[in-house]
Amino acid sequence: MPLFAPQYQKILSDSLGELSNNTNFTRLSAGGKVRALLETQSRRLKEVYDTFDLNLARAYVSAAQGQYLDLIGALLGAARSKASTASVSSEMLVQKFYVETGTFGDINSNRDILITQGTIISSQDEENGTKYRLINSILLSADDSEGFVAIEATNPGTEANVGSNSLVFHSFTSYTDVDNNSLLTTNFYPIVNGKDYESDANYKFRIVNRTLEAEAANVTAIRLAGLSVAGVADIIVKRRYRGIGTFAVIIQSTTPTVSNPLIAGVRGKVEEVMAAGEYTFVMGPKEIGLTMRTTVFYKKKLVDDEIDTIETDLVEAITSYVNSLDIGEEFSINLLISNLFSVSDDIRNFGVSGTPIEELYVYKNSKLEDNRVRQKLLGDYVAADDERIIIETTVSNPIVFIRKYI
Repeated sequence: MPLFAPQYQKILSDSLGELSNNTNFTRLSAGGKVRALLETQSRRLKEVYDTFDLNLARAYVSAAQGQYLDLIGALLGAARSKASTASVSSEMLVQKFYVETGTFGDINSNRDILITQGTIISSQDEENGTKYRLINSILLSADDSEGFVAIEATNPGTEANVGSNSLVFHSFTSYTDVDNNSLLTTNFYPIVNGKDYESDANYKFRIVNRTLEAEAANVTAIRLAGLSVAGVADIIVKRRYRGIGTFAVIIQSTTPTVSNPLIAGVRGKVEEVMAAGEYTFVMGPKEIGLTMRTTVFYKKKLVDDEIDTIETDLVEAITSYVNSLDIGEEFSINLLISNLFSVSDDIRNFGVSGTPIEELYVYKNSKLEDNRVRQKLLGDYVAADDERIIIETTVSNPIVFIRKYI
């Protein structure tokens, strides 16, 4: 069975040898008619070998691509995941219209507000940003101050996924106080269930694990079930989480926080493959929030706009470092400060001697999980295997800088 076909020169050399040894052809040098025919035949034969090898290789998952990989998946009953559109229902309590004070009647002459199907909600103005549309019309009662709606992205795929409090613009104008933009909207949780067309790499992973997945009730089946939900970056399974017959599924999402809709989606998929008699706890990691306050020493006097730009970049660098930490990954002050020095050449130092971050606090849920408890952090924080460090979301200004010049 050919696999890795012989090279063109070898095919031609073998053919010339056969003719020289077994026929009366003697003029086999370059430029002769017999040599020209042999070269043509050898090239065509090499193409046949290459095509045969390519088709044979495509029968293996490691080399198959595109439609050939789809055929292998079809044999195992594992179809490639198609692209899907991000959406939330009104029952999920994610996207809401609201007023800051009073009721909807106060901004519409004491009348109800009817927001029609197809109204655009976006992350920026009407021309830019990520766009969603109302799936159904909704009547906002004059006596209410908020109402949740069902929305879907105007385009499929992960590019339409958004973090919390991102969708804050809308195209609806049919109410009395429209000039003051008093009808507000926002998404309380991230919307991350938009999916791209499944890549070959992801599809191969599912195919090679299809046998274990089909058995169900094992770790592989549970992980693959959880990973099939849009917005999930990884799944950690902890056995005997609350004793025999229990296990925990900890979700690592593509956003810093894990939303309730995402937990519900993963729970539904996991329950399809778990064994009878077992109880599962599906949750996000324990979120360890960070806030900080420090002095930034600049090498020279700068105008306010220059400092504002530097401090915006500093906040972005801090947020990027902290929110990119994985579940169980340590927060390092020295590594953070090293990243911050690269933001601007105008920065001379941070904090005081031996304490680059002068005030550093961690926030954890109380034992009853009814509030957040603040604790002073004196050094690095080593996260437990079910904890993830993020920038604290319950504090309006979690990163504060004091400006000084040297």
